[in-house]
Amino acid sequence: MDLSKIDISNVVTIIGMIAAFITASVTPLITESVKNFLQHRTKLQQLKLALYKEMLHNFQLLRLYENATEESEIHLGIEVIQPNIRTECYKQTLERELILFYQLNEANFINLLYSRLTPIISIVNRGEFAESPMMLPLRCKHYVSASSSYFYRDLLDKKLASNLMSQRDFQNLLKRGEESSK
Repeated sequence: MDLSKIDISNVVTIIGMIAAFITASVTPLITESVKNFLQHRTKLQQLKLALYKEMLHNFQLLRLYENATEESEIHLGIEVIQPNIRTECYKQTLERELILFYQLNEANFINLLYSRLTPIISIVNRGEFAESPMMLPLRCKHYVSASSSYFYRDLLDKKLASNLMSQRDFQNLLKRGEESSK
């Protein structure tokens, strides 16, 4: 075969057509993959943000009653905690987004914190004390100590917490976490 007789313009045209075909075939695949990745990452970030807001809300609420000593303070705690404690986001996440939830690095620590809410919810829903009036402040103290310790030891996202709380409250959270971790 004599290569000198090949029309280079035909070769360029064929190569151009092949390149256009490959580009047209591959571009949607790459674009769709990137779009799916970004949507997934955004959904995971939104889930994490909602869970952190809920956990920090509960932290702030329960820390008000962890040092209650008078029975009247404890009864007030029951009246305030019962309608204000939040677990909706966590429950909905476990029901609807379980696979996404367990993609969070801190999923196990979030589970541990919410498991500490169960006895508190049990106390405030009954409105009475199964063992003694001091169980509510003790359970609140356990939750507050665990929460602050997890943040202090970087088991939960400090940066996100600092963005969701006032600087003073965040510093108190870390101080409490340091004390709880000793």
